[in-house]
Amino acid sequence: MHPFVRVMQRYIEDYCNHHDMSVCLEIMDPSYVVHIAGRHHVGRDEFYIPAASAAFGNFPDLRLTVHELYTNGDRLVMRFSERGHHRDTGNLACWGGIGLYDWNGSTLTVNWVEQDYLSRKAQVEGTAPAHRLDEPAPDPWSTQVVPADRHAEKIATKFLMNGDLLAAPAVVIDDSWLHGPAVV
Repeated sequence: MHPFVRVMQRYIEDYCNHHDMSVCLEIMDPSYVVHIAGRHHVGRDEFYIPAASAAFGNFPDLRLTVHELYTNGDRLVMRFSERGHHRDTGNLACWGGIGLYDWNGSTLTVNWVEQDYLSRKAQVEGTAPAHRLDEPAPDPWSTQVVPADRHAEKIATKFLMNGDLLAAPAVVIDDSWLHGPAVV
């Protein structure tokens, strides 16, 4: 198993799915940065651990499922779903996300992540049923290092720079699976 994939296995299995916050101290750099929803949060201890603890408090049975995981050895991308029952409403919610990770050869340093919080909110409030969980990756930990594909990166960058993610024919954007195209 590639060392980066091993770190992500600990991230998913030991930290996320067992809510063991001590794992963060081992697998994340103290200056860990999270980019989410247009915001940039710096600090494993100052930001990340308190935010993750609050999430586990809101969803005491929170679990993360990996659907796809790819790495070139320096960067890693993961498509995932999180699910759990909300502590206040008891409603089950299941929402997707994509995370892009950097590391320094031993610990995670940066995470660019987006999650489908609009559909999570509707599910928690009971105005939408729990979303269907996509099929999990058969064995994400057997992921092999694949060199970066500069042509694919150029196409993806052009698509993202266009700013029209709703034009993607087979991508679920926020709660578009429930109500049609999301309003952006």
